[in-house]
Amino acid sequence: MIRTFLIKNLLTTSKKSKKKLKFVAEFSIFLIIAALISSAISIYFESRISKYTNQLSALEFEELKIQEWLNESATYNLENRDNKFIYMITSDNEIISISKARYYFHLLSWYPVTVDLALQDALVVGNDELRKKHQIKKKIKDNNLIMEYVREILKDIDDEDEFTEKKDIKFQEDYFAKKNHKEIFNKLDQSEELMMQVGLYFQDYNNVIDGNKIKLYEKVKEDTKLSTRLILFAFLLQLFIFIIVQIFELRELK
Repeated sequence: MIRTFLIKNLLTTSKKSKKKLKFVAEFSIFLIIAALISSAISIYFESRISKYTNQLSALEFEELKIQEWLNESATYNLENRDNKFIYMITSDNEIISISKARYYFHLLSWYPVTVDLALQDALVVGNDELRKKHQIKKKIKDNNLIMEYVREILKDIDDEDEFTEKKDIKFQEDYFAKKNHKEIFNKLDQSEELMMQVGLYFQDYNNVIDGNKIKLYEKVKEDTKLSTRLILFAFLLQLFIFIIVQIFELRELK
């Protein structure tokens, strides 16, 4: 009812009413244009910020895998050293009957497979520059040789059961008595070294990710500030133009 009354007043043929109608129309156009410009600026910067956010999410997902391998590589190597130390302090015990070669082989048997998993992830996670720096392809070849060495021994001893019988244990002891325990120990050291180097690769890439994340956070921050400033600047510019137009119209009327 009130709206209808106001519209009727504005549409009256008096000169004063026409001025009011003209002012309301121009002010409405000013608000519409300001809103459109603000929306366009917001949409543009929101799309940019959304792109940065997606990149951050992808980096954080990669970081989870990196952190997992950083933890795993350190844990595996620590466990390996603990196991070596356990054998060193218990090897003279007559109750425990296991040769050095057999003991070291059982430590070695699971190592190459784990190293291979880490190296395969290194082919997916990271960049070519770091892969070249850390010689990932060469490490894969070196690890494959160790893995093949382990497979050949496992075939010979037919070690498929988790729990072996007494005769199997004796067979394994006799088998490893003919093996050079130093060779097995060297392979174990090589695997430990490979695991440590893979950890260093992931550490380097983790540093790269941290740097990239900081850059993306800065871009989000800068774009948010720039978007606010541009919207304010566009509004003030439109307001300035509107005021200038009104001043010129008032002068013409005088």
